[in-house]
Amino acid sequence: MAQNIGGKAVEASSDGSLGPFVGAIVAVSGAWAFHPQDAARLVESGAIVVDLSSPPAVSNTLQAQLGERFVSIDDLAWGPQVELADGLRGRLEKLVAESGGEYCRWLRARDFLPAIQAMTDAAEARRLSELAWLSRRLPHMSEHDRALVEQMSHRLVGGILHAPKSALRLDENGELGRAAWELFDL
Repeated sequence: MAQNIGGKAVEASSDGSLGPFVGAIVAVSGAWAFHPQDAARLVESGAIVVDLSSPPAVSNTLQAQLGERFVSIDDLAWGPQVELADGLRGRLEKLVAESGGEYCRWLRARDFLPAIQAMTDAAEARRLSELAWLSRRLPHMSEHDRALVEQMSHRLVGGILHAPKSALRLDENGELGRAAWELFDL
């Protein structure tokens, strides 16, 4: 994320303290654990701290000490337009919008998991039926050859279903999902 907005990620040292910084963007699950001296350094430095965590990872005490230099995810979304240096606000908003869009697409794709699963199940049933037919036609086929045919049939079915399954995962309005049910007679 730091690279996406022109910054550099800085890891905590072995004693938990931060290296040099001019600002901080926090995106963690839970409370932001940092060395106690870093809180004082953040307050004294004049650095802006942007907390993308929800709920906020920065403690209420540090938020109060930072004052207007603390920007929460809620501030970015609904608060007054805080001007951040070098277009940081725009880059952060773009990153949040892209991530939100990806998450929404993922949620919509979950609606079509039954169609994807039904299509996969139907193809697998057909594959097994064809393998059974082949076994009856070629009863003397060696185990090695059976394994090769089995592997080839898995790859063939997987290859054929790859494009439709990928399209269903990206279907934003549900048209492809409805079409899959009809086209594959699911």
